[in-house]
Amino acid sequence: MDRVRRLSQEILQKYPGMFGTDYSANKEQLAKIATVHSKMMRNKLVGKITKAMIAASAAEEVQAEAPEVEEVQAEAPAA
Repeated sequence: MDRVRRLSQEILQKYPGMFGTDYSANKEQLAKIATVHSKMMRNKLVGKITKAMIAASAAEEVQAEAPEVEEVQAEAPAA
């Protein structure tokens, strides 16, 4: 499994912005940049890439929501 993780991280670093959170679309994108002869290896790579992109988008959403919470607290009238 370590090999799959390393390869997926290398792919994401080399091709930033090419992948998203959709598994099928990521499978097509991987086919454009690499030839993976093993169906199992390809699916594991795409799965790791998709999982990483979902985690990254969730982290961005949390980070984007945090300033809004601070603004609301700052605007609240002091009692």
